[in-house]
Amino acid sequence: MDRKSKIKKFSTSGLVFLLIFFSEMLNAQTFDLGVVTKVEGEVSFLEFSPPHRLSQTQKDSQLQSGGSYLAKDDSFMTVKIFDESFLRLNPKSKISLEYDPASKELKIFLFNGSLKAILGQSPKSRLEKMIIQSGGSQFESTAAKFTVSRNLIKDSSSVYVEKGIVIANVYHREQKKDSEIIYQNETTTISDNDLEISSAKTMKEKEIKFLHPSNYLPKKNKIMR
Repeated sequence: MDRKSKIKKFSTSGLVFLLIFFSEMLNAQTFDLGVVTKVEGEVSFLEFSPPHRLSQTQKDSQLQSGGSYLAKDDSFMTVKIFDESFLRLNPKSKISLEYDPASKELKIFLFNGSLKAILGQSPKSRLEKMIIQSGGSQFESTAAKFTVSRNLIKDSSSVYVEKGIVIANVYHREQKKDSEIIYQNETTTISDNDLEISSAKTMKEKEIKFLHPSNYLPKKNKIMR
């Protein structure tokens, strides 16, 4: 495939993803999904609906769908989901959330940066599944501790599983093309133009260090492990 064909393919894939995303956002209901337990630095929330209000996220505020969260440089937030699962939005990261009460699925769109999830904390969990959408890839789990990162420069998404199991799926034009099970201490990276997922590999030491929040959080803070 020549360079022009590749660029055209990337552009088409990106446009389809944006159209699907904004279509879903316009039709989605707004839900209070949990509570913000910690905020460091500047984390903002931008509402999708007009007049598109922008507000600063504070500790103890409600985690909402219907908008996007942006953590700026040296900023982060941790949240407790209604089912006692936890999320941490890392610095230079942007997400939005969508909840389906019928299927009890929480879907998170990761636009850039990285997001850590700790699921399955309560035996009375009301959340059947969490799905993190990153580019053309989806990472889903019911009970796991894992991180998903989005590399805009390389147009790729990576998942790092610390505990439990995560299912990685790759989609093209709304059709699932491949799936791979990622087990504890494994990782894989998926490019937006991949139709197949490379076999998972054991995490290297530098990848394990990447997961540790002490790399970017002030040492004085108590951090979520």
